Amino acid sequence: MANQDSDSLTRLCPVCKRPVPVGATVCPHGDCKEDLSHIAVVDTLGDELYHVALQRIREGETAEALRVLTAARSYAAGNVDILVVLGKLHAQRRQYRDAIECWRQALQIKAGEKRALAGIKAAERILIVRRVLIGLGIAAAAMLVFFLGNFTRAWLSSSTVEPSLAPGASSGTALMGTTAVPASETPSPTFTPTLIVTASPESAVETCRISTGMQGGQLNMRGGPGMMFRVSGWMPEGESVTLIWSSDMLEWMLVRSEAGLGGWISKYYCTRD
Repeated sequence: MANQDSDSLTRLCPVCKRPVPVGATVCPHGDCKEDLSHIAVVDTLGDELYHVALQRIREGETAEALRVLTAARSYAAGNVDILVVLGKLHAQRRQYRDAIECWRQALQIKAGEKRALAGIKAAERILIVRRVLIGLGIAAAAMLVFFLGNFTRAWLSSSTVEPSLAPGASSGTALMGTTAVPASETPSPTFTPTLIVTASPESAVETCRISTGMQGGQLNMRGGPGMMFRVSGWMPEGESVTLIWSSDMLEWMLVRSEAGLGGWISKYYCTRD
């Protein structure tokens, strides 16, 4: 069934097997005139369930919204909005393959649907990153998250960390782990992963705008670059934020809100100005 105005949609009369407008309570064909009121209720049930699901999302009941949208999908298989929002709910629950399937069905109904294309691109990149992290090993992934998390905490506290000295040590002695090593001695080479962040001049500050794709929607801001970090705040649809740090290798970017709140958000729900 195509996703178009309900006035142009048709279904077959169960008696005469000829097309009748969706929502019609009586078959319009003169030699039939079958009572279709029981079918007309079903015709509008999908849209009604969709609006119920949106209300549940606004109330933060995403699990219930997912259940209602799944039911709405069975009654209104041609509704692109249902498939797009259902895909987003699956993605929020990290069910990326289910999300991609919903968005692909939306594209079959409406070719070029931008929300579905953006969602598929984001989900596929996440799955690629997952495979890469598995290939590198859990230890490497944990190390990346650890250093990015430390960078976030350091930035949010806006403090400068100076090299510390061991108790009673002079300026010629630096700390290597927990053992003081005289500066004159050459320690063994040690690999230390370092996150280098280059500050942009004020004239080159970038901003982006929150774009959840849902009217009245809110985007979670987290304390680190990943779903495993706690939610530190929420930003409403359309709010402009200042971009602090971003990388093509991560789906997260560090931003500061208009109220001065700093944290990490998913870059796929933020459109650069």
